[in-house]
Amino acid sequence: MRRVAPFTDLGRQDASRVEGGNALLGELIDRLGAAGNQVPPGFATTADAYGELLDAHRLRSLLAAHVLLHRRDPAR
Repeated sequence: MRRVAPFTDLGRQDASRVEGGNALLGELIDRLGAAGNQVPPGFATTADAYGELLDAHRLRSLLAAHVLLHRRDPAR
C-alpha cells in the first residue's frame, strides 16, 4: 500500500485515492509545469494512509460517534 503519492502523479481521476483537493492540485501542478513554470515537489497522503492512522490509534469509532452526535445536535 502506498501511503503517499507525488503531486506529479495525480490528476482528477485520483480524487478517491487522495481527496479531491489534492488530486486537483496534482493536475494544476502538471499544467503549470507544462506551461514552463517551476513548481516545487510535493506529495499527498493517501486515503489508505489516513485509514491506517485511524485504525492504529482506534480513532475510527470515536470519529463515527462524534459525527453522529453532531448530526443530532449541530450546535454542539
